[in-house]
Amino acid sequence: GAVGSSPVTSEVGGKFSAKDVNSVLLKAGALVALKPGEALITQGEPEPSLFFVLHGEVAITRTNPQGKTKEIGRRGRHEVVGEMSFLLN
Repeated sequence: GAVGSSPVTSEVGGKFSAKDVNSVLLKAGALVALKPGEALITQGEPEPSLFFVLHGEVAITRTNPQGKTKEIGRRGRHEVVGEMSFLLN
């Protein structure tokens, strides 16, 4: 499966299988495939979605007022992307 085979422990104390997690993610959202270098979220634009990386890696960048872009982090398999935009919008 896309999520792996180890159980995930929820913050409320229950345990979910990888199949359960995969099922919930697929029912709650949509798969988004990106090409290398393609933007998932654009700085300064509201994004009401939360993303969960199933495969690969996502670079997190920030552009300063002079237009220079700097990588400030990376998210990989099984990590969340866009949580700040999601929570603030």
